[in-house]
Amino acid sequence: MSGEIGHQEHIGPYRLLSRLGGGAGTGAGGGAVHRAAGADGRDVAIRLLPPGASPDIARMRQVQSPYVVDVLDGDPDAPHPYVVSRFVPGRPLAEAVAEQGPMSGDALHRMAFGLAKALAAIHRTGLAHGELGPETVLVVDGAPVVVDFALAEGASEGADVRAWAATVTFAATGDPGAPAGDLPAGLRPLVASASDPDPGARPSAAEL
Repeated sequence: MSGEIGHQEHIGPYRLLSRLGGGAGTGAGGGAVHRAAGADGRDVAIRLLPPGASPDIARMRQVQSPYVVDVLDGDPDAPHPYVVSRFVPGRPLAEAVAEQGPMSGDALHRMAFGLAKALAAIHRTGLAHGELGPETVLVVDGAPVVVDFALAEGASEGADVRAWAATVTFAATGDPGAPAGDLPAGLRPLVASASDPDPGARPSAAEL
């Protein structure tokens, strides 16, 4: 099965500790995720990818933002390619909203701002996320940390901006397809423009 390794204790030099879950999306990032320990004892998260996937590890490591998980290592040439990132002890936005309800006020604006900053940092390297959504955003001390970026085929900056709008709408309402009118007044124009059917009419992530 794509992105699966069966029973083993190591992936490359990393010792497996526990399985964190399956893939968040349906693209190249849809394999299993394991918590593991490096040779230095540091906890990391390892995302397994389908055979033939070719993540740009070098460029992914260039992304620097407090709102994007740090990519540390990876092997695109392994029988099961993998990406190693810093282990983030947060929970998915989907889970946070399901348990605590939609966000509002400062918490919502912090989420929207952080996600825009995350995408801008990714886009500055020439990459795109491709699967931004409630399952690929972890909530850590009230702030977003974006994971599993640059793994989906055909990712684009314009699609990321539209995904930003849907993710912010989900955070505010629990429904990614809710109309912009359901959002606080300060976010409505941005979400509406980011959702424009014409990708060329959407703002860039840096403009959000």
